[in-house]
Amino acid sequence: MVKYKLAVFKGDRVGDQSEAGKFVKEVNYYAGRPVATTIQYSEVVFSYSQGNLEVKRASDNRPIIELASSFYIRDYHGYQHERYALARYLPTLKKRVFNSDLKANETLSKLEQMVTLGVHGLPLPDSIYAHLKNLHKIENQLTYPVVVKSILSSGGRLNYLVNSKAGLRTAVKKAGGKALIQEFIDNDGDYRVVVTYGRPVIVYKKTRDPNSQSHLNNVAQGAKRTLTDDKDVIDLAVRTAKVLGREFCGVDIVRSKLNQKLFILESNFNAGIAILGDGVDEQYYKNAAQAIMKSG
Repeated sequence: MVKYKLAVFKGDRVGDQSEAGKFVKEVNYYAGRPVATTIQYSEVVFSYSQGNLEVKRASDNRPIIELASSFYIRDYHGYQHERYALARYLPTLKKRVFNSDLKANETLSKLEQMVTLGVHGLPLPDSIYAHLKNLHKIENQLTYPVVVKSILSSGGRLNYLVNSKAGLRTAVKKAGGKALIQEFIDNDGDYRVVVTYGRPVIVYKKTRDPNSQSHLNNVAQGAKRTLTDDKDVIDLAVRTAKVLGREFCGVDIVRSKLNQKLFILESNFNAGIAILGDGVDEQYYKNAAQAIMKSG
């Protein structure tokens, strides 16, 4: 049952807490009853599992949407990506959000992408995002190995394969404290679909060296590229780009060795094209030129 009419998100800084707290205290006083409450950004846990996206408060494991009928997503001071993710999530559940302009912001981080793709029902690895101080509340929910990656990194940087609970906190700290924890999808490579003008112009598979000790298939980490035309991969990439509102991007997708299911890893503004002499780049630029000439 929803108890409050308004929940106000607040940051960790003293100023954030005192201002939000004063607002709630005064409003409740003049209303004559508790109509507003506060939620700390660092208490919000985002999780995606088996096609279901949930956002809860760590202190009582209660769904955010049960706390109030409307939400004021105010200044963040270090929690901008949590803020944008909440602004994209809450309206999908018919909750009123202030300020609603936030949901128009670009999906810059892996957290915002997870929330946006999750609410649209697109396939993702099971994922969870929580503040470092709340790791002890979620670590027993995980099945190892897991991949820990910074929500702000690219090119395979700050991305770690963790095989036990003991290494989880260390990996999250290495990733800068703001890390997405995902199930590891066993694979023999992943796919990059480059979308230009909203069209898939080239698809290639990235395969790491079989002798590599890394779990990464990033070209920046030495993976090889091979052109391919898997239709199911292309279709999923096009849907991903459309949901994120990106007409120019590179979508990364992995196919599970276990059951052949596809999972979206991420979408990058940068298509990841650099002349490597393997023919992939030249074909991309040729196809991109054709797409541009065909555009209205």
